[in-house]
Amino acid sequence: MPKHPHKVRTPQPRSHQGASPDQRRSIPQTGTGKDDIQQLLTDLLPELVARSGTHHLRYTTYFLEKALESLETLDHDAHRDNRSMAQIQTVRPDEQPNQIIDIIKQDGCVVIEDILSHEELAQLQQDLHPHFSSIPDCEGDFYGHNTKRLGTLFTKSTVFQKMALIPSILEVMDAFLLPGCSAYQINLTQAISIGPKEAKQIMHQDDPMFPFLHPGQEVMINCMWAIDDFTEDNGATVVVPGSHRWPRRQSLNLNYEHLPPHMVTKGVMKKGSVLIYLGSLFHSGGANRTTTRKCGAVISYCLGWLRQAENSYLGYDRNDLQVMPEALQRLLGYFVHEPNLGSVNGMDPYEFHVRGNKHGAFTEFIPEAVKPLIREHLQHAKGKAA
Repeated sequence: MPKHPHKVRTPQPRSHQGASPDQRRSIPQTGTGKDDIQQLLTDLLPELVARSGTHHLRYTTYFLEKALESLETLDHDAHRDNRSMAQIQTVRPDEQPNQIIDIIKQDGCVVIEDILSHEELAQLQQDLHPHFSSIPDCEGDFYGHNTKRLGTLFTKSTVFQKMALIPSILEVMDAFLLPGCSAYQINLTQAISIGPKEAKQIMHQDDPMFPFLHPGQEVMINCMWAIDDFTEDNGATVVVPGSHRWPRRQSLNLNYEHLPPHMVTKGVMKKGSVLIYLGSLFHSGGANRTTTRKCGAVISYCLGWLRQAENSYLGYDRNDLQVMPEALQRLLGYFVHEPNLGSVNGMDPYEFHVRGNKHGAFTEFIPEAVKPLIREHLQHAKGKAA
């Protein structure tokens, strides 16, 4: 079991005629060659070193490493047809996890086909029907006016519980999230039924719900599961492959609505498939131009030290939790993120709340790598005291 507590690179447009001045500034520009940037770095290096000095040399080194990564991207893109149409790569469920991870690193998204069985799909549709039938459409320009949304999915169907723990999905989460935390967690669950005449959402990223810049580290990843077929016409998710690698100066940016058509594609997929996409990828819900509803469900994961978008502690009571697998209980947030983040009276919240052991010892939750340092300090301090 993976560790947790519990194709196409789209080219950049050469012109942006018709876009507003703000949009032209926002869309990544081309025309600056690799040689030009190499010369710019050469010219800037003496000033960088002079300004930072040896005391801050590590910052200069970090800047140069990131600049070299950008050069590699430019070099890669220079060999591509800059008008090729954007695509989402599709793989089978038995694809090697490393291959799936490599695709996501490059494109920011991937579709894995036919993960769910016909029986699981039928069960999901049967379980969700009474819930969707009893709730109104959303009221909001972002969530939609002809769209129904439903949360706390792990009590709506046990199939969702299984979906959240699929090993190949968790291996993707391990690769992208564990570098930034000691354990990740469920960020939200949401079933989405897009009705006829629903308009396309504005193009956006999802990770601005965590309003800080985090270069080089993803903070959240979404899995959009197709409970119905996702088609060109019924509201398939619109994505911009490769946009997770665009330069970023602010957390929230809504200026990418009018991108050239060749940079944008749709997550068309059969029911039972899943679209995995990074929180930093530009995307939107598609317009439903059909006469029937289309249903999908998001299971989202995020770093374990962030506040979850869906409040699992209030969304699921103790009785709900006790019929779930322990791995899912912990994924919902019932763990201590090292060091010492999220305990209850010095106890693991899984022990305190889920198992009901409220009289355990006040315990420290320290990373293994740190324990020898603390132990050495304690021995030294005792020696001095003696």
